[in-house]
Amino acid sequence: MSKYDDILHLSRPKSHRTSMSRESRAVQFAPFAALTGFEDAVEETARHTDMHVLPDAYAAEQINGILLWLTLHPEEGEKAYITYFVPDEKKEGGTYSTLSGIKKLHPEERTVRMLDGTVIPIDAIVDITGICPD
Repeated sequence: MSKYDDILHLSRPKSHRTSMSRESRAVQFAPFAALTGFEDAVEETARHTDMHVLPDAYAAEQINGILLWLTLHPEEGEKAYITYFVPDEKKEGGTYSTLSGIKKLHPEERTVRMLDGTVIPIDAIVDITGICPD
C-alpha cells in the first residue's frame, strides 16, 4: 500500500470559479519586457559616435582663406565639398558628414548654406575640397 492509495479513487475537487480559456491562460505565460526601454538603452550605448576634433591653426587658416575666396568667387562654390561635424543630439560626440555644392555664404551669421538647403555653421567645418583657389 502506498501513501496516496486512499485518495486515488476520489474525483477531482470542483472549483467555484469558471475555467479560464486556453487563450487567456496562454497570455499569462507570454514573454514580456521586464525592463521597459532596456533594449533601446543598450542600442543607444552601443551606437558609435566620433569626437569633434578641431582643425589646427594652419587648417583653420586654410578654411578661412577658402571661404574668403569663395565670397569673391561664388560661382566656384558649386564644386566645393565641405566636411563638417554634426553633434549627436543624444550623447557626447557626433558624426562627420560631407556635402557638395555651396549655395551661399553668410559671414555675418557664420554659416554656409548648401544647395540641398543644409545650413552648416562655419565653426563645424573641418575641411573644404574640390576647388583650387588661385
